[in-house]
Amino acid sequence: MRTTCVATMLYVGHAENALSQSVSATVNCRIFPGIEVEIIQSTSQSVMGEG
Repeated sequence: MRTTCVATMLYVGHAENALSQSVSATVNCRIFPGIEVEIIQSTSQSVMGEG
């Protein structure tokens, strides 16, 4: 058992044959007690290139 985060919904582009100008994702995280949310947030941002 460990903390996990899964992308549950993605919003990408307006057509199958076009490059998207923006992307958004809904991410569901199951965080174990004692783990700080800020640690999970900063790790997620660095993995996704947002930090």
